[in-house]
Parts: sequence; C-alpha cells; structure tokens
Amino acid sequence: MAGSTVPEFNLQRVHPDTVDKIVRSLKNSKATGLDYIDTHILKLVRNELVPALTHILNTSIQTAVYPESYKISKIIPLLKDSKLDKLDPQSFRPVALLPVASKVLERAVFLQVVEHMNTYGLLHPNHHGFRAHHNVTTAILQMYNSWMEALEEGEMIGLTLVDMSAAYDCVDVDLLLAKTKLYNFSRNTRQFIGPP
Repeated sequence: MAGSTVPEFNLQRVHPDTVDKIVRSLKNSKATGLDYIDTHILKLVRNELVPALTHILNTSIQTAVYPESYKISKIIPLLKDSKLDKLDPQSFRPVALLPVASKVLERAVFLQVVEHMNTYGLLHPNHHGFRAHHNVTTAILQMYNSWMEALEEGEMIGLTLVDMSAAYDCVDVDLLLAKTKLYNFSRNTRQFIGPP
C-alpha cells in the first residue's frame, strides 16, 4: 500500500508532554556534544528546558529546517581494546558526539514516521529491526517457520547473512527521498529529511 492510496504524511507539532517523555527515556550518559550538555543534566533541569526545547523542535518541524548546530559533532578517539597499543592511532576508532537535543528531535520525528508506517502497513512483515514487538528472536522464529515449511514441501533452503553494522553510512540519500515520495510524505516533510 503506497503512493496515492496512502494519506499524505506531514510532520506534526510536538506536544511538551511528548518531549518530556523522550527526555526521560534517554539513556543516562555523561558524554556531551559541543554544547557540553549531557543527558544527566538535561534530565535534572527538564522541567525548565522542555518548553524551550519543544519550541525549538516545533520551529524546526514547521520550517522544515534541521538546526545546523544539531549537525555538528565533537569527534573523540575511543580505544578499540584495552590490550591494544595506546600510542598507535590504528588502536582507536572515532566516535561522533552530537548535542543531546538533536537526539530528542530525531526521536520525536522517528515516533511520527513509525506511527505512519505502521498505521498504513508500509513496513514489510519481514522487517524486524527498530520496530516495537520485533527483534532478533521474532526474526529467527519467522525464519525457522519458513524453513520448516520448506522442508515439509521437500524444497531446498538457502541462507544469506549480511552484516548491517554502520548501515546508515551506506544509505543512498536519493533513493531514501524517492521512497519517502512513494510513501506520500509531504514536500515539507521530505525537505526536513533531506535536500530536495
């Protein structure tokens, strides 16, 4: 079910209660972006910050402009393994730390997109990642059931495993935007997601 059969999807304003819930659900961390605000501090002062944060998120959604300051990360080197030589640059991997507020905006948008995709059945039934009530266990059970059915029918079974770590780094932006158009995301929403 895609295209004209699906109602147009528009990102909506976020209610302060939703922002508060997102902030409370953030994992506790002392890591900070360039703004030097960590999740612990954000949670401590959330009653004071949620109204302002909600305003920033809603302005971003309404104007379809992702704040530039939310895109700038602080890069820190992280030792891959304590047994490795700390003087060898190859022993480290770079970690990009974004402002915590950017994670709140991403989560607010994510929740709306997922609700739309689930409501109109736009996710393939074999898609188990990043979905409520879906995980590795549900994926394995589904594969096992299909294998058993194939065996009962005397069919051969093949399996291909693909490592999808850092998969987002490989996303084709043009293809992603074409899919959002196919799923009837509004022009404003597509503009928010990426360049036109």
